[in-house]
Amino acid sequence: MTVDAQARDGFVTLTGTVEWHYQRKAAESRTAGVPGVVGIENAIALTRAPDARAAGDAIGCAFRRDAVLDADRLSVETFSGGLVILSGTVSSWTAHDHAVAAAWSAAGVTDVDDRIGVGYSP
Repeated sequence: MTVDAQARDGFVTLTGTVEWHYQRKAAESRTAGVPGVVGIENAIALTRAPDARAAGDAIGCAFRRDAVLDADRLSVETFSGGLVILSGTVSSWTAHDHAVAAAWSAAGVTDVDDRIGVGYSP
């Protein structure tokens, strides 16, 4: 992980590269805990070349493994460049959060467009 931070008047800009989204979030979280930081711009890029098909397969498998989710009610669209579009319906906010976390956990995902509805569907 190669991350640089520049600070000015309490605002920090994070730049550099990491392999996984969770590393981007970890750098931001650690920065937020520094006294005097009032704002963060996270401009850290992912180094892994996104493979749309592999990301979609990984997310679909994660949906099927998760007991909270009904994988048949969710759909995943992936695009080169790391964009993932999630759609469908889940029965709770917990299920929603599981689905979004599964998408962010796939290699090469750089952006998740969350179109999942929450509500009871018979």
